[in-house]
Amino acid sequence: MNSMKKLIVVAVAAIVFIANIQAQNKKWSLKECIDYAILHNIEVKQSQNRIKSLKVERNTLKSSFLPDLNVGASQRFSFGRALNQDNTYEDSNIQNSSFSASAEMPLFTGFKTSASITRNKFDILATEANKELIENNLSLNVTNYYFQILLNKEIYRIAQEQIRLTKEQEIRTRILIENGKVPQSQLYDVKAQLADDELVATEARNSLRLSFLDFDAIDGVEG
Repeated sequence: MNSMKKLIVVAVAAIVFIANIQAQNKKWSLKECIDYAILHNIEVKQSQNRIKSLKVERNTLKSSFLPDLNVGASQRFSFGRALNQDNTYEDSNIQNSSFSASAEMPLFTGFKTSASITRNKFDILATEANKELIENNLSLNVTNYYFQILLNKEIYRIAQEQIRLTKEQEIRTRILIENGKVPQSQLYDVKAQLADDELVATEARNSLRLSFLDFDAIDGVEG
């Protein structure tokens, strides 16, 4: 097992402690990252606007479903003289008032409007379901990148710690060589190990940088 694989094994074994290790240094919690991504995601915004538009359309359809109501009123006055039962004439003033109301809706229009309201209802449900799916997928992606960053941070930290230990070993080896306890060749072995450790640390640092770039480039997130 090479040095990089050893570091990964150690880092995975310590993953349960990563959140606590990073808690004091990180600026954003996982929830904050997810909330930000959802808030600034273009597809989520488009879905929200689509839902608003469909709800406006629903209200318009419901209003058009109401029948046309026509209300009218009329009043008539007549003045003159008329013959009464006693066969004599008398003044006669007559007032007539009438009111009318009617409602109408073509049968075909009513069926068409009802079908449009039903279709609009399912369009809203489908758009809301799609919006929820986008948010769930986005949350999973953010969570994956978030913990990948934490993992890469831990791998890089362990790589740096390994360099520190190897440098201490180099100092001890020099002392032992000076006292004739070990051959010079051991120092070469330690130096070779140090070179390997530094290479692993460089690779770990690059992986950490890439994970940050991947996080910043999550699809559809503005800002």
